[in-house]
Amino acid sequence: MVYLQVKNNKNEWIDFVDELCPSQIVPSVEFIKNSKRSLGGKLHVDVVATKQSLQITFDVLSQEAFDQVKAIFTTNEANSNGLKVKYFDIVATAANDLGEVRYFHVENLTFNPLILDDGIRWRDVVVDLVEI
Repeated sequence: MVYLQVKNNKNEWIDFVDELCPSQIVPSVEFIKNSKRSLGGKLHVDVVATKQSLQITFDVLSQEAFDQVKAIFTTNEANSNGLKVKYFDIVATAANDLGEVRYFHVENLTFNPLILDDGIRWRDVVVDLVEI
């Protein structure tokens, strides 16, 4: 099953399957609020908007898979409209369905090298995306 898709610069959807399948996709919602207190001390909070964030984690990637992930999330970031992303969100969508297309920008890309006898693997690769 495809849990994540990102549109590349060639306008093609890339399916994150097999070795590129993330181990976790953690969505979160940030509420953008405007708050102030009245003269009587009562707090008034207005929710102005919501912003979706997405944390995508890959436990271990080969050098080739790591290069693909890095290229997808850094090359596409140059697009001023951001990354087009579809992901499986069990809360917002029906089972076995990808959600609607959302536009994100890359907030962070972190990774740790795992040095082995036969070469380097990359572990705990985390891509933090924030909705535009």
